[in-house]
Formats: sequence, structure tokens, C-alpha cells
Amino acid sequence: MSNSLWRDLRMYLNVIVEGVAGCGKSHLLEDLAEIYEGRVEVVVFHPSTSYEDFVSGLRPQLDGSFRGEAGVFVEMCERAGNNPERDYLLFVDEINRANTSRVFGDLMLVLEASKRVDLTEEAEPERTALLSEPSEGAIALQTPVSLDDEPARKYLRVPRNLHILGTMNTTDRSVGTIDLALRRRFHWITMEPLSGDQLASELEAEGADVDSLRPLIDWYSKTNRRLKEAVGPDARLGHSYFFGEGKSAADIATGLLNQLKEVVATFNIKTADVDSIIGDGAPVGDEHWRIHLVGQGLGRRPEIKKVSATRSSDADGQGTSQGSDPEETSTAAQG
Repeated sequence: MSNSLWRDLRMYLNVIVEGVAGCGKSHLLEDLAEIYEGRVEVVVFHPSTSYEDFVSGLRPQLDGSFRGEAGVFVEMCERAGNNPERDYLLFVDEINRANTSRVFGDLMLVLEASKRVDLTEEAEPERTALLSEPSEGAIALQTPVSLDDEPARKYLRVPRNLHILGTMNTTDRSVGTIDLALRRRFHWITMEPLSGDQLASELEAEGADVDSLRPLIDWYSKTNRRLKEAVGPDARLGHSYFFGEGKSAADIATGLLNQLKEVVATFNIKTADVDSIIGDGAPVGDEHWRIHLVGQGLGRRPEIKKVSATRSSDADGQGTSQGSDPEETSTAAQG
């Protein structure tokens, strides 16, 4: 995936990887850092991220004056421009959590691949993204910044060797979207959760005890299939909970069910649908772990319950034997 993504970044320059929570989007950074040999800068967008943080803005000085200072994007343009023979990566995690139209602002034009500049043919003193005067044949963004004590250089060119990779969680519907003007400037890749067979193969390669995890892997695979059919592809569970040194089946099940709780709340899944999606529940030893919905309407809240496997119903999906009370036969899972 990382090598394929690197080829896409070299071709399209701007790429967004989207997928459900826990499908390994952020994990890509580890492999890409090796490919780019450390020429990587990471920024995490959040609701307070602004154009001034990302591109440039005026900053107060000790003498009471204001000075235009560069944000991380301009700094990366400058680094890439000074070394045009090497590729640089700006990794934007959770790109849709900020108001992207405001953060990117007037970068819309200069981000396009056709508007980027190749600085490999220029003499070394002029291999810079920021110029004091406009350059012929290159489209530049006017932004008053200063990276040093020299007079402000306000014409920003975006080098072709600067690659931008954004990641986007499609499960969380409470965050903002990316408008069409910005979307069309990125190449989009959907990262799918691993299937049961793929997951077993990856875990085996990692040296995990796949045989002991097989019941949980099968439940994960069936649950994702049911979620996709009953709710949609963005409601599926991620596979990353299975990976990590020393993780037990209980640790994995806790992570999967905590995400499932958020899915139930986010997509407002009905109680009957929750029961049919979960089936007998996540198998952990001699227990089946399930989601139990407490309350009604807006006050309804999903909770994790443990049910003895011998009392789990295989017909009605209630997770208890007929006539038993789930509150009496279950305890909250440890987070």
C-alpha cells in the first residue's frame, strides 16, 4: 500500500486517503517516512486550524509591530524548493476536521499539478519557493511572509517535489466535509478494512497466534459484512485493533466493540438491527461480548455487556437465554 501510495503521490502530487476508523490510514506514515527518508512534516487539522497557521499570517512582535510569518505549508514549500531533486511530504492527518475551505484559502490555484513549478533547472541561488518579485512563466500566490530578517518575500511558488497527503475518517459524521473545489484538486483513495482471510494472513506474518484469534476474526468479518449491507460501508470496523504487541482477545474485542458503540450512536442504528448485526456477539473465551442499548430516544446509549456463551441465544440475537435478564447475567467490559 505504501509503495503504491508513493507512486500516486509522485503522479498526482495531492492525495487524500479516506476510510473507516482503525483501517490503518495513520499507520501509513511510518512506511512513508522511510520512503521519503525523513523529509516529512506532519500536521493534524482540528476545528481551530486556520489559514494563518497553515499558510501565513501576521504575528505580533515584542516592539509592538506585526510581521508576516510562514505557516507549515510555506515552510515545506521552501524546504522542497531548496532541494528540488528530492521529494518532500506534507502529511495532513484528519484533514476534514478543519474548515478546509478557510484553511487552504487562495491555495486552490497553485495546488494544482499543472500550476506547480519544477525548480531543478534553476540556478541554486534562485531555487526558492518564495520570491521578492514575480517570476515569468510561473503562477505564484501573493502572501506577505518572512522566513528571516530580509525584506518580506511575498510571491509563493509551489514546487512539484512537494507532495501533500491527507487522511480522512469516513466513520465520524460529526466533522466537516471537503467542498468540490478542493476535492477535485486531490486524487482520492479509499482504504478498505481487511477481510477475514487477509487479516489472518497479516497476523500470521506478524507472528500472532491466529488459531486462538480465529473465532474473533470470523466474528469481525461477519459483522463488517452485516454492517455494510444494513448500514453502509462507512459503518464497518477497522482491523487495526488486532495489531500490537501482547494484545489479547479481550483487548481486541474491547477496541472493536468500543468502535461499534460509536457506529451505533453515529448512524442511529435500531435495536433490532444492532442485534442482527452483532449476532451471538464477539467471542472472548467462554463469553460473548455484545452491545446492549440502554434508554430510549435521544437518551439511548450503547454499552458493552459480557454474556456467558452457554446463555447466548442463537435464535433471537438477544444475547441471553429465554427469560433471563441481561443486566443480571452481564457486566460492563473493561475499557
